[in-house]
Amino acid sequence: MRLRDDVSVKKAGDDYFIVPYSSAQAYHVRGVGLNEFGAFLAQQMECEITERALIELASVHTGEKADDIADDVRSFTQSLAATGLMSDDFSYAEPSDNAVYLEMAGIRIIFNEGEKYLRDEILSFKCDPFSDDDCDLFVSSGQEDDDFTEYHQQVYMNDVACLYENHDDYVLCYSELETIRWIKISKDYKEAVLCLGSDDIEPTEAVKDEIYLALRPVFLLAALKDRKIALHCCACLDQYGAFLISGHSGAGKTTLSELIKESADITVINGDLGLLGTENGKAYIYGIPWCGTSGIYTVLKNALSSVTFIKKSDDNIIEKLDAGHDSMDFMNRIITPVWNERMLDARLMSGEMILRTIPLYRYYFRKEKEAGKIFYERRIADNTSVQ
Repeated sequence: MRLRDDVSVKKAGDDYFIVPYSSAQAYHVRGVGLNEFGAFLAQQMECEITERALIELASVHTGEKADDIADDVRSFTQSLAATGLMSDDFSYAEPSDNAVYLEMAGIRIIFNEGEKYLRDEILSFKCDPFSDDDCDLFVSSGQEDDDFTEYHQQVYMNDVACLYENHDDYVLCYSELETIRWIKISKDYKEAVLCLGSDDIEPTEAVKDEIYLALRPVFLLAALKDRKIALHCCACLDQYGAFLISGHSGAGKTTLSELIKESADITVINGDLGLLGTENGKAYIYGIPWCGTSGIYTVLKNALSSVTFIKKSDDNIIEKLDAGHDSMDFMNRIITPVWNERMLDARLMSGEMILRTIPLYRYYFRKEKEAGKIFYERRIADNTSVQ
């Protein structure tokens, strides 16, 4: 759910309002005044958000338990819907007999084209069928006219893909995929259509690989609605919970995790990516099937205990960071795609929620066994002192 695109939350003096643009006024949409709590909720709703995520944010904002504040949040969203200030609900086609039902990080997905097009990693997240009302993301395939550029505006372009936008949807075009020509994504991130070259694509391993890659940004957008964000990292697990090792490509994430394994009983649970979020004020890392070239992933959720940013050095020095002043490394490692201010605000808010709950570290290390030992001795000391 989200506010209409043609309204905005503004403050004038000491008062807050949802103010419509002229395009909304033409449809007799009128602005409303808000108290401070209502303004906070409305600001979160400027980017697509799930009800459960909005309740979680409200709980942290007010200090009240989520169950105690849930009815107030629902009453507020219902009042906005009644005044026409929210975007229309989404509806999609009926699931086919071959539809695959998946659940990743609490996000429920219907893949309408059948198991034969999915890699085993994604099929690890199969679940029992659920009702259409409980679906967070509906994925189907189709063939459409190439000339969408006539009615779409280009939003951005990089070496891998180009993104176009019109009033109703986004189109993501990949330059290196052969089977999937583009992906059409609804603006509420609830539907994705994989546009194929023909309607009789054979489910070869190459096709499965392309669908696996194409589904990642679609899923990450659906996860952003739930205020879950993806961090480039090597995720490890021990008796204290999950800890993340993060840094730029080639910084030594895999190297350090192997050095730590020589000195401690840890398990790598994802070799490339961590999907992070909060529940009841606590941070978690969620199992997802995308893991770079490592081949290491999990379907499970684990409590998150820390994030460490690494740099290679001539010495082994670990320091604890101030999340209030040293959060830029964390924000820079988030790879959830965003392309407008509202999406960026949602991503930053999600990061801020996580940073409130876990410590950050920076580790300058040498490629030697002692580096793993020093890291883990510090981890034991900090977690023992907390307990």
